[in-house]
This record gives sequence, structure tokens and C-alpha cells, in this order.
Amino acid sequence: MTQERKALYVGRVETRSGSLNVRAAPGGTVIGSAASGTEVQVLDDEGEWLAIAWEDSVGYVSKRYIVFSQAAPDAHIVITDEEGHAFASAGGFALPDARPD
Repeated sequence: MTQERKALYVGRVETRSGSLNVRAAPGGTVIGSAASGTEVQVLDDEGEWLAIAWEDSVGYVSKRYIVFSQAAPDAHIVITDEEGHAFASAGGFALPDARPD
């Protein structure tokens, strides 16, 4: 039985290389790729990694390649930059210094 997890955010993949590796665990085995521009449902913020809904399961992507476009109405999550400073702004926000995966 698959446990359904509620998305905290909707994000969009943005890479210069055209796609982003989706992994089985943070820094783990590549299980797929998401094309630049793909919307993803963010389930959890795990530091430098985000847990996303991926093919009826959970995948992990590097946070630096996701542009957050909207929060779920009841989401309580703090997004931080690489130095650990919390930030957010109206209308979505992007993480600094996006580099290809």
C-alpha cells in the first residue's frame, strides 16, 4: 500500500542542461530525469535536497534546480539558501546560482 503524501509546494525544474536527475535518495541512484520546465510536487525539504512526487513514488532532486511557484494553502515549510538563511517572497522565488546537474 502506497502512503499518499501531500505536496507542500509546486515547483518547476530549471536547468541549463535540459534535464534534472531524479534520485532514489538524496545523492543516491538515478531513477529518472525531469525535463527543464517540468512542474513537480514538492513533498519535503531535506536541506540541499527536495523529496518530490515521482511516478507513484518519491524521488529526490537537488534544491538548486527548482523554482518554487506556489505553496499549498496549509503548508508550513521554511526554505533556506545554502547558508541556512530563511527566505520567501510573494509570487514565487528561485534559488540562487542554478548550475547544470
